[in-house]
Amino acid sequence: MESNLIGSKSGYSRNMHCEREAVSTSHCAQSNTIEYEMAMSWCLLQSKYDKCLEELWKQQRSELEKLTIKVK
Repeated sequence: MESNLIGSKSGYSRNMHCEREAVSTSHCAQSNTIEYEMAMSWCLLQSKYDKCLEELWKQQRSELEKLTIKVK
């Protein structure tokens, strides 16, 4: 039983050593990476989609208002 505990302890020590040597990286994409370019493209497409969807909803509201007036 003690050997398992000692083995676990030495494995834990190795993991702590690796964590101390780990290099810190940025959470956000840097401007000189493909991830950044893809993120910018996605944001542009998302913005266009949102505007189109808002325009569609506006048109549908207008059509529904006209139909409700005709029904009354």
